[in-house]
Amino acid sequence: MNIYYYSLLVLFVGIVIVTPLTIEKNLLKYSFPLFYFVIFLTTILRPYMPEGIDNSTFIESLTNKDVLGNDRLKMSLIYFLTILIPGSWEKIYALNILSSSVLIIFFRKIFKDLKRKVTSNYLILLYLIYILSIVPPLILVHLKQYLSLGFCSILIYLYSINNKRVLKYEIVVSILIIFSHIVYFPFILSYFLIKYFSNKILNIWIRSSLISRIFYLLIACFYIILSFISIDTIFKTVSLIIPGYYTYGIQEIIGSGNQKFISCLYPFILIIPIILFKFLGRDIPKKGREHFLITLFLYLMVCIPISIVEFKLPLLYAIGRLKTGIYPLIFILLYDLKEVKISKKNVLPIIFLSYIICAHALYRTNQYLIPNL
Repeated sequence: MNIYYYSLLVLFVGIVIVTPLTIEKNLLKYSFPLFYFVIFLTTILRPYMPEGIDNSTFIESLTNKDVLGNDRLKMSLIYFLTILIPGSWEKIYALNILSSSVLIIFFRKIFKDLKRKVTSNYLILLYLIYILSIVPPLILVHLKQYLSLGFCSILIYLYSINNKRVLKYEIVVSILIIFSHIVYFPFILSYFLIKYFSNKILNIWIRSSLISRIFYLLIACFYIILSFISIDTIFKTVSLIIPGYYTYGIQEIIGSGNQKFISCLYPFILIIPIILFKFLGRDIPKKGREHFLITLFLYLMVCIPISIVEFKLPLLYAIGRLKTGIYPLIFILLYDLKEVKISKKNVLPIIFLSYIICAHALYRTNQYLIPNL
């Protein structure tokens, strides 16, 4: 039997049974604790012994500092987080419990904030579906990325606090994210641009002449063309420079070399329900619309080179993981829709599509696990 069977089963139950409870007003209060229980139970049931994917590598790195070598900087945070925990697989267990605890605590705060703002239950449903679309491969395999996502949930919560006094906390959390996994750097950069510079960016665009706007669009086109021509070379060079991540640029995996085009398009497919929710719902205040569009633009501008890299270098080690580094921006997009109201008729196709995406994400996780066991 697949050693990940019970974890995948719990996630499936969470998708099919728990998430729909948010739609019914009288059941909404039960959906949150059940959802947190699904995440926590998946964390507990995840295989922690050496036969699990990458477990032996993490165990060796966490129990013997001498074997870190070039990975010393990359593994330093999780090494010191578990230095007082005895055993081997127990260290992985503790890290995943920590990651899930942080994720649950801060998404709980986010949901409380949304309930105070009388947010549509359908939007909360999308939150739960997207969490269960993004989390499975991280919680089951990618220890460092899951820890990073946990820390990202803190930033997602702080995004709702419009006070510069939280800036010092955002900087500290950003450092923790980077030391957990560098792949989330695009999210951090986008986060600070959106929260602290979006109004300036918008003012520049509004006050610009037609010629200036055409010039800005030409720069965006040049960026896309440059990405298509040379982003693979840039990616290899950067990965060789960053300590501990050189394997991302040179190590290849065994495979056919035929990268599925759908995988490269996945970051764009993932946000279709959010875009539909925005345009099929009743309009939102101008400020919310502006933040949403800027966040959407930045999301697309980061996804384009990442997707091109995956398309041009399909055999590079962990190339598919790059997409996960931008996914936390999805929750910023969702938060900017907190005041949108949508009819039941308009939301049905959105929910249906989001469930298809979520089910496909779980299926992809299962397909990834089987060949590696």
